[in-house]
Amino acid sequence: MKTGEKILITAGQYKGRWGTFIDDYPMTHVVQDPDVPHVRLTLEPEGDIIIPWAHVEICQISLSPSELLDAVYSAVSQNLIEVASDLILQHCDDWMSAGNFDECDALLSAADLDRLDAYTIIGFLASTVCAKDLMKTRKAFVEKAITRLMLLAPDRAEELMKGLY
Repeated sequence: MKTGEKILITAGQYKGRWGTFIDDYPMTHVVQDPDVPHVRLTLEPEGDIIIPWAHVEICQISLSPSELLDAVYSAVSQNLIEVASDLILQHCDDWMSAGNFDECDALLSAADLDRLDAYTIIGFLASTVCAKDLMKTRKAFVEKAITRLMLLAPDRAEELMKGLY
């Protein structure tokens, strides 16, 4: 683990938040639990915090579309919707900024909307709307998204989709 790498916090009071690794924290400095390995990381806006290693997961920053979908499905199944949305936004933004619209196309065409909640579906739509004309599969994804959102949130589907076609 190198200083500056991203860490996903998976337990405790900061569950679902991303931190930036600083270093291992010497166990002798942890008064409450000196026998448990701890990590020091930075969170915004809290600053530096110290938590048990058992509460964090080291996450690969750049995932393939299939790896990203697996991570998103996992986060949704654990009700970590903010984590799922962050993953979608980060990767789609990185791919589009690099001109890798094929990655976004692969992601959208492979996404199983039955495994997503309304917010993550909106996350996919919102993170790709700016380049919608550069993606071949987005229109088909939008059609599937409308159908799925009508099942998940029939009274709000139209409102949720505003500006995301």
